[in-house]
Amino acid sequence: MARRRRRRERALLLAPALAFGLVIVTMWALLGWYVVQQPRELLARQRQDLSAAVRTVAMQTEPVLRQSESALRSVDLWLADSHGGHALDEPLLLQLADNVRHSSRHMVDVMLVSTTGRVRRLQAGVADDGASIAGTAAFDQAMAQPAEGVVLGLPLRLGGRTNDTRPQLPLLLRLTHPVDDFVYAMAVVDLQRLQDAQHLFVPDASLSLVMLRSDGLALSRRPEVPG
Repeated sequence: MARRRRRRERALLLAPALAFGLVIVTMWALLGWYVVQQPRELLARQRQDLSAAVRTVAMQTEPVLRQSESALRSVDLWLADSHGGHALDEPLLLQLADNVRHSSRHMVDVMLVSTTGRVRRLQAGVADDGASIAGTAAFDQAMAQPAEGVVLGLPLRLGGRTNDTRPQLPLLLRLTHPVDDFVYAMAVVDLQRLQDAQHLFVPDASLSLVMLRSDGLALSRRPEVPG
């Protein structure tokens, strides 16, 4: 009896320590589960948010590119149907280009390009401001492209007397019927405006947004990488 009583007293003395030890082990187990499981759930949520953002940006960007292609084909069709040596100065052609600018909130513009890369803006007062795309990757690609199809070139800057240094995304289409020495219609998308619109749908300002061409070439990145 005395031996049983001593065992019971010893168990009662050790019970608080055992209970405390069990609590500590449980806490560490919960902490270990949180450390392992929580980053997985957080990463899964981030992937879902990024996937949704990419789809939204793509849906927002596609109409801009389609509008640019539509503008190119409209200019080509208008020039193909027009007659006379003053087609480039026709008010209807300038109005068509003006409608493109206003309907896109000045995100898209359309112009003509000569065989030497000289740019003619379809805009009263600034038609020939010295802008040129000669020597750019987009112009070289267009010159090597067959007559059919729209060329999506690498970003460029038009320059000229207006010192247009904004990065532009060019789309070029060879004219069905060239006018004088102008053989291409070119639509340009203002990349700064496009990126500003795209970034509204990015859930985290620290994330990078890259727009790729079908061959894997990067057309734009925000934030930009120096060099």
